[in-house]
Amino acid sequence: MGKWRYFEMLDKNELNLLHNTMLKILNEVGFFVDNEEILKKLEEFGGKVNYDKKRVYFPPEFIENFIEDSEKINWSKLKPEITYQVSLYHGWYLDPFDNEYKVLDTEIFLKYFKIAQNLSLPFGGIYATPLPEIPEKFFLPYYHYLCFKFLDKGCCSINNIKWAELILKICEIYAEEKNLNLQDVISKSLLHIHFVSPLRFTKEEAEIFLYFAKRNLKIIIGVMDVIGSTTPVTISGAVSMHLSQVIFSNIIYRAFFGDKNLTISCEISPLDMKTTYQLYGRPEKEISNIIMAQIARKYKASFWAHTGHCDAKIPSPESGIQKIINSLPSLFSSKKANICCGLLSIDEVYSPIQMVIDKEIVEILKRFAKEEIIDEEKIGFDIIKEVIERNESFIASEHTVKYFKDQLWEPKIFTRDMFFNWKKIGMKKDIDIAKEIVSEALNGKKILPKISEKTEDKIIDIIYKFTGYRIKKVEPL
Repeated sequence: MGKWRYFEMLDKNELNLLHNTMLKILNEVGFFVDNEEILKKLEEFGGKVNYDKKRVYFPPEFIENFIEDSEKINWSKLKPEITYQVSLYHGWYLDPFDNEYKVLDTEIFLKYFKIAQNLSLPFGGIYATPLPEIPEKFFLPYYHYLCFKFLDKGCCSINNIKWAELILKICEIYAEEKNLNLQDVISKSLLHIHFVSPLRFTKEEAEIFLYFAKRNLKIIIGVMDVIGSTTPVTISGAVSMHLSQVIFSNIIYRAFFGDKNLTISCEISPLDMKTTYQLYGRPEKEISNIIMAQIARKYKASFWAHTGHCDAKIPSPESGIQKIINSLPSLFSSKKANICCGLLSIDEVYSPIQMVIDKEIVEILKRFAKEEIIDEEKIGFDIIKEVIERNESFIASEHTVKYFKDQLWEPKIFTRDMFFNWKKIGMKKDIDIAKEIVSEALNGKKILPKISEKTEDKIIDIIYKFTGYRIKKVEPL
């Protein structure tokens, strides 16, 4: 049987109201696009363009047909999927041994990903952030070098059109060595831009997108919204606006590349009205995910949500509960959840201790996602009858021996003792055990180069040609 029925929050009328509001937004408000070439492409595709306002509008019948013409996903056949990775954005490294917040540098970068490697955690998106040993105006291409050399993928970031040609050249050099399709390299690297302002495709982002699109290369268009800032403070208002932007990004992809798939994503988080900071560890984030998943089912579209984050600054009960409440509801409403292992304070702090704890959380989510088989053998009526009649315990039965490893989740760092025995064996907390695991990982296998020295030289040379800055080769840690 299926592990669950999809969790839903809206009735049919509420769902239709959100859909119809999205239609009105794209028809009456439209989307500002600060690029005439993209506007012309969208006009050819069926949009109504006002070139003076740099705005494109889409009639309701166009959007309805667009959704209907999309490839359909059979949600009843989807398998539960728990994804996880170690990513790096910007901010501070929380040292597991002295509990100091340290400014990120190249050595810490390698140390962090060495720990991940030796914990068998995959590498996710890497976002360029200034490093003290690298001149600030060169740190973005340096990150692409660093990521290709040690993580076997490029950096996510492209924050200025001036870097587009250089980044493409670096991707080409890597693709040539690995004998990969260039699009696969760009997709693997998660190279992307974001709509910075609501319902606006601004000049810089539009130019970056177009640079790659002209070469028939797709980069990711991210859509992030903040309840009470870039959207209305109500979840229904936020979802309506977010949905409008997500549909527009799908239109862009189909207009330029002919994509027939329809992907509904959700990256909505609330604004704290006291501090005016965007925060991730709040229930409104998951409520938005649940609703957007329900919309995706209505459209028979694919879906993914931004999950498994927290606002906590240290590994703590706060970080654990926030990561769970920001992933488990998405799992039950979409059969998908993701944990960004080690990440704290939204995306500001990187903690090896939290990395280990998050790996434990991943295993818990996998247990929830595991399909439960109900049959006569699993129920074990004959065993029940036999054990009860003998007035025995089920722990000694062959049925228990056969199934306990399959049925019962076992922790790696969370406690499995009662208090007396826990005290007897040293009273170690989850953080103490995690610290020991981190220490072993740091003393484990080096994080070795993933590219040849010849390719490394080519990347260094091309960066020097474009910038006049020659990178000093980074040695393995």
